[in-house]
Amino acid sequence: MKSNKGFSLVELIVVIAIMAIIAGVAIPVYTNYIDKADKAVADQAIDDIEYAIALAKAEFTAEATYAVSGDVVTITFTGTDAAKAAEQVSGVVGGAYTPNATTFTKTIKNVAKGTWELSPTTTPPAADPED
Repeated sequence: MKSNKGFSLVELIVVIAIMAIIAGVAIPVYTNYIDKADKAVADQAIDDIEYAIALAKAEFTAEATYAVSGDVVTITFTGTDAAKAAEQVSGVVGGAYTPNATTFTKTIKNVAKGTWELSPTTTPPAADPED
């Protein structure tokens, strides 16, 4: 009598089909998870830049603009204290800064995956004259 050991071709094809279905569901979910995590990291970096710019605006006479190119954010300051403001912000958030320059760059991984707009610092409302 001959005994059969191992799997039949049909059993192997069924296992491969099940694995393909699982991979077809799991890979997009995992990719979406990674994209969300990367965006969250970039979002936090942008928040740090906004906070540092707000601090610099409060201390110095300077305005800030920024541009995103790929994963590089370039922040440019204008005003009488632009170089001081740029130096302070680059010290807080890191990045490439040249002494006495009014511009510095910060590389933020995956910043291009989202769209950010640095919100301007809000000024408190004027006091009500009737108070």
